[in-house]
Amino acid sequence: MVSDRNIFVILFKLTIDLIVRARMFRISFLSLVFSFLVIVVTAQDDKKLFIKRANTAIKIDGILNESDWLEADSAINFFQQFPFDSSRTVAQTMVKTTYDDRFIYVGAVCYSKDPSKFVIPSLRRDFFGQGIDLFAVIFDTYQDVTNAFTFGTNPAGVQREGLVAGGGTSFERGGVDFTWDNKWYNEVTITEDAWVVEMAIPFKSIRFKEGSKEWNINFYRQDSKENERGHWAGVPRNFMSFALNYHGKLVWDEPLKKPGANISVIPYVSDRVSRDFENSGETENQFNIGGDAKIAVTSALNLDITINPDFQM
Repeated sequence: MVSDRNIFVILFKLTIDLIVRARMFRISFLSLVFSFLVIVVTAQDDKKLFIKRANTAIKIDGILNESDWLEADSAINFFQQFPFDSSRTVAQTMVKTTYDDRFIYVGAVCYSKDPSKFVIPSLRRDFFGQGIDLFAVIFDTYQDVTNAFTFGTNPAGVQREGLVAGGGTSFERGGVDFTWDNKWYNEVTITEDAWVVEMAIPFKSIRFKEGSKEWNINFYRQDSKENERGHWAGVPRNFMSFALNYHGKLVWDEPLKKPGANISVIPYVSDRVSRDFENSGETENQFNIGGDAKIAVTSALNLDITINPDFQM
């Protein structure tokens, strides 16, 4: 027979053992959660996309069928930012990059359950808003986590480009100034299960250091049918979509050469014809020719020149 004292001792030992085990489980559980978070953050920091020089000419037609596209490294497994930031996106996206002496090329396959229906509320250049479908790339070429360039389009092929400043943390239009315009090219095609983007961005349209081996980069996809926003390198939902402190790396196969001069020239020709019919005057012609020029002097300084402005005092 077991005495009351022995029963008490046994129950006491069992209680102590349960407490110890509970504490160990709690510590193990917390360690597991912490390890998972460390793995996630490390995975974000280690996201790399390797870019190789194109061996053949890339035709901007919205069809990624050149051999350089087929052999290029792929950016996949996008993370949701909205409505949740703890899972993969429902609408999958695959992005590839390549380049030549003049352009950096970005190709994206934006998969969709119904690619015949899109949310395109505006065909205006530099469109902006929440209820839209879009794909965009963000280049932090100096890796300063402060300034960047972004180029984007929608399923209709409408272009938008902007300058990211202040780390992309401003709530004013998501931290992007879309009044900045530059020349680049893109085409979009629609397939049975996706809309496909092909971009050609001139090196001289952006700024970067000669000899660069890496850029910070991110890809941004918004799919309004799925009511989600997603990024290749995940961005927490309490940050702006263009936040530069959450980026992957674009790793070049060789150091970049100095880009050519970025010079834009806009000429004009005008002719003004007038005649005083009341006094039977002769017809007078006023022919003018002139133009504007924009010259990128440094990465932060542009020179604007106007010859013979096309306005009358």
